[in-house]
Amino acid sequence: MHRAKGKSDRVTRLYHGTSARAAQAIVQSGFKLPERAGMFGKGIYFADTPLKSLQYSLYSQPLSWNNMGVMLVCDVALGNSMVKSEADGNLQAGSQRLQRGLLARLFRQKSFDSVTASHGWLGAVRVPEYVVYDSAQAMPCYVLTVEKMPRRLRRRWVGCEG
Repeated sequence: MHRAKGKSDRVTRLYHGTSARAAQAIVQSGFKLPERAGMFGKGIYFADTPLKSLQYSLYSQPLSWNNMGVMLVCDVALGNSMVKSEADGNLQAGSQRLQRGLLARLFRQKSFDSVTASHGWLGAVRVPEYVVYDSAQAMPCYVLTVEKMPRRLRRRWVGCEG
């Protein structure tokens, strides 16, 4: 993992939910940028709460017979993070480099290494999300397997929905 190019070397421990197959590939070869853009462009998405990533670990593929999913706990070099309160699917590594160039100086734009999708009343998401556009900014540290509790057992536990 390399540090972000911005002024801050802030490394944060974040969660990334995915399928078991994708998690194995990430652990073996590292993260790869996606083919399609998400809400904040073609980046790698993380959350600071496992609850947000859980939905991607359990539903990233059709539920199998055992309801198993995988969550990666990663060290992510966020660097200077631009806060976005609205979705912008055009954010990507190319636009990131553009922001650091002549246009950034002309319009006094602050360069950024990642995006923080803000939450709250006017935010774009209910739970903060963090997006990096360079796969070398994220390093998996732990692999968590998660299992959805069968409905008949969930009724016994207070706080479990569904």
